[in-house]
Amino acid sequence: MRLLPGVVLCLFSVAPLRAQTITGTILGEVKDSAGAFVANAAVTVENSATELAKQPPGYV
Repeated sequence: MRLLPGVVLCLFSVAPLRAQTITGTILGEVKDSAGAFVANAAVTVENSATELAKQPPGYV
């Protein structure tokens, strides 16, 4: 029975751990050099470490 408090402590200390997520959100605006918004601008997101570039699916 001396082991029971240690086991309970371990179970409760592990519960708050969460895995990292693989999704995210990028929000922003595209403006031209005069500061006007650019409608229907094509946006590409690039990971500078891997040089992997993506354009959102269904994005016009």
